[in-house]
Parts: sequence; C-alpha cells; structure tokens
Amino acid sequence: MSEAITFDTHRFVKNLTASGFTEAQAEALAREQVHLFNSSLATKADIRGAKVGLEVKTEQVKADLEAKIETVKADLEAKIETVKADLEVKIEQVRAGLEVKIETVRASVETARADLQRDIEKARVDLSRWMLAGWVAQTGLIATMFLYFFSGLPGG
Repeated sequence: MSEAITFDTHRFVKNLTASGFTEAQAEALAREQVHLFNSSLATKADIRGAKVGLEVKTEQVKADLEAKIETVKADLEAKIETVKADLEVKIEQVRAGLEVKIETVRASVETARADLQRDIEKARVDLSRWMLAGWVAQTGLIATMFLYFFSGLPGG
C-alpha cells in the first residue's frame, strides 16, 4: 500500500518532546504511527481494486444465478411436459372408459327397446286372438239366437 494520508511527523515529534519524551522516543513513535496508518488505511487505488474485484465477483454470481435459473426453468418445463403427457393419457383413458360405458348403455337400451317391441307385438297378437275369439263367439251366439228365435216361427 502506498501512503494513504498525510501525517505531520515533525509536529508529532515536537508535541511528544514538549511532553517529556526524548527526541529518539518521539521519532520512533512517529515512524510507528506512519507505519500503522499506511498498513491500516485503504488508498483510492485499493478501493478501486476492491470495486473491480466486487464487480467481477458480482458478474460471476449473476452468471451462476442465470445458469441455475435456466436449469431450473428447463427442469420445470420438462416436468410440466411430463405432467401434461400423463394427464393426456389419463384423459384418453377416461374418455375411452366413458365411450365403453356409453356403448354398453346404448346396447342395453337397444336390447330393452327390442324386448319392449317384442312384448308389444306379443300383446297385439294375443289381443287379436282374443278379439277374433270374441268375434267368433259373438257371431256364434248371434247365429244361435237367431236360429233359436226364428226356428219357433211358423214355417220354420
């Protein structure tokens, strides 16, 4: 380090000798004071060097953080794509399952409709038979009554 401050050693020595120190003692103390000041205080050059060092370190930290952010971003994007793919598979499975259930319900409805139409047709046939049997019985009854009433008439 170079000298950071101006130190008036002559004044320092004069004050010490006026206070009772010998000149050799006062000069020794003055040299030590100068040494302490010069070794303890930072110069403008020291501060500039530290500033440059901090700027370099800051840029390194910034670059490291940006790299880590990019890594985390890439990891998150990969995880999002994985989750998205998993969800698409699950959605497709649910859709396929629903389509199977819908087809099962449609088949059940068709079966029920066919059974209902068969039952309606059977009921129609049974009703037609009963109506025919009733018509035949009624016709026979009318014919019998007609013969009965008209057979007892003269000329019959």
